[in-house]
Amino acid sequence: MKLAHPSSIGEAHTTGHEIMKAEIEAASNGRVKMEIFPNAQLGNFRQTLEQTQIGTIEAVYTSGGGVGQVIPEIQAFDIPYITPNDRVAEAMMDDSELLKFVNDESYKKTGNIRLAQIWSTGGWRSFYTVQGPIKTAADLKGMKIRTVESPIPMEFVRALGANATPIPWQELYTSFATKVVNGTMNNVGDLIPNNFHEFLKFGIVDQHAPVWAFSWVNAKWWEGVPTDLKKIIIDGFYTLRVTTANMAKERNMARYKEFEKAGGKVYFPTAEERATFFPAAKVVRDWYTGKYGDSWVKQIEASRTRAEAKVVAYDAVNLK
Repeated sequence: MKLAHPSSIGEAHTTGHEIMKAEIEAASNGRVKMEIFPNAQLGNFRQTLEQTQIGTIEAVYTSGGGVGQVIPEIQAFDIPYITPNDRVAEAMMDDSELLKFVNDESYKKTGNIRLAQIWSTGGWRSFYTVQGPIKTAADLKGMKIRTVESPIPMEFVRALGANATPIPWQELYTSFATKVVNGTMNNVGDLIPNNFHEFLKFGIVDQHAPVWAFSWVNAKWWEGVPTDLKKIIIDGFYTLRVTTANMAKERNMARYKEFEKAGGKVYFPTAEERATFFPAAKVVRDWYTGKYGDSWVKQIEASRTRAEAKVVAYDAVNLK
């Protein structure tokens, strides 16, 4: 089982994949041998997804934007504020109805890849800038904000009155240094390891989108895996999800402190201040449904509703 991903050595999701490999190989008594290719050794998200499609490798993980060129509808997961918080997002990852929908639609679209898991590499995308402070949406107007080359974040930035500037990850440090852009949409965990905090000094933790991740397997290969090994592999993907999220949360807390120690200021907006971003999110939602329809959005929103009910039910028992 060959699995590729672009993350660098030492990052939480790289370590999570290594733990997954160890668990699967041990639980299968060596019947499954995993070979992991981190650090974009086999290419970027699109290239490794294509390799999984043709069967050169058996598995891959991508971001929503990374798979969006093949399954554009999946970008609904990145509509700003469609997911409210960690607890709801984590409950959505266990929602069998949502998983079945994404799996069925993805297989229908490609014919040769299947969803293995929806998870998160930990943390949320928020805005970080070289100038500030940023307390409301109005404070971003006119800024040049770096985005990935994906329509959803680009539409969101434009709707906020800022200038969306897609820049490849490997060029971002230089772009800050030369003032090509003066802000970005990232998780704090991305800033410190890449030294972006040398330039970025203000952050508003608006948490407009979880850093969703999607694990995929080659469908033909998966059909040939014995049932008992499928269960072991699925358990391994679950271990990847849980360990990565917990490791990333721990590291993010430390990186907030590093950001502030380097002179950065992090602002957590009030509910009213955060709500100033919502009209731009509605623009994005309307743009998406106008282009792709509302079936994916409705599925995600229904899953969110079920997840919120689970959280409420849990709290009702434990807050007595």
